[in-house]
Amino acid sequence: MVVERRGEEAFALVPMRLYRLLEGERRALVESTGRARDAFSDLAEDEVEGLVAAELETVRDSSSAAAGR
Repeated sequence: MVVERRGEEAFALVPMRLYRLLEGERRALVESTGRARDAFSDLAEDEVEGLVAAELETVRDSSSAAAGR
């Protein structure tokens, strides 16, 4: 159920099962982000950006190859 204020969506009421699932996903994301930050803390920002860009390119290439099958 979505609750609106002044015609805009303000919040949603969701079943507890879904809330717990989403909260677990949020916690896992926060933890993995912290681990990644720690793992790359010794690198300069431009080095990290280069690694991320290279990985994104790899994923895009493999997605394009899979779509072309």
